[in-house]
Amino acid sequence: MLSKKERIKKKKEFEYVFRKGKNFNNAFFIVKVVENKISFSRFAFVAPLKSFKKAVDKNKIKRLMREGVKNIYPLIKKGFDIMIIAKEKSKECNFKEIEENIKDVLSRAKLIWLIARSHPGRRITANT
Repeated sequence: MLSKKERIKKKKEFEYVFRKGKNFNNAFFIVKVVENKISFSRFAFVAPLKSFKKAVDKNKIKRLMREGVKNIYPLIKKGFDIMIIAKEKSKECNFKEIEENIKDVLSRAKLIWLIARSHPGRRITANT
């Protein structure tokens, strides 16, 4: 689980990211990103009531998104507030697909370090 300092909890911060964040998306997730002035990235996970009517479904997708981010957290660039919003289509995904789609949308946002396959151990940014 992400620590308390790595989560966006306050309503004001939540609204700021939602209003000012830059959008990136794929078929399963929307990501809103805004730069913060701190040395680590913070996350918010959203499952809209319009798409996830049952609390069980809503909690399950948020739990899977948190776990997916936790697994790739070392690859994520620091200094950003990131809101991940699940689309209705993500209900059908298993954990591995969720993790891969989160990785995909974060790399579109240039927020994730990619490991170079031809040079093991060498990190490169998503834009090179």
